[in-house]
Amino acid sequence: MKFYLFSLLWLSSHIAFSQIKSRVVDSETKKGIPYVNIWVENQNIGTTSDKNGDFVLHTNDSSIVIIFSSIGYAATRMLVETIKYEVILHPEPGQLEEILVTSEKKERIVGGFKKRKINSYFACYSLP
Repeated sequence: MKFYLFSLLWLSSHIAFSQIKSRVVDSETKKGIPYVNIWVENQNIGTTSDKNGDFVLHTNDSSIVIIFSSIGYAATRMLVETIKYEVILHPEPGQLEEILVTSEKKERIVGGFKKRKINSYFACYSLP
């Protein structure tokens, strides 16, 4: 009897807390995407894929939405139930704005000091 009770409690704890183990891959090359941000929508639960694209996410609900995002790929939202062995992300090219770097010298005075009769400025002697 004790064995059945222990087995029932053990199985119910594993059903309540499940984990998702999968891999994030590129849709064109089928290679793993490293360091993808993975989190549960509207919750503070998340993880990051490793250098091969593999990840494990611990969750307690099978009807939640998981969001996958990475630089250079379109963000993807999926239900936990639909995640199988691989999560496929599609490349999304982005265009950055041009930045012009020049070598101009500009002098700016920030909070100038007024000349005082007292020449004691603590540890800097006569300089402010």
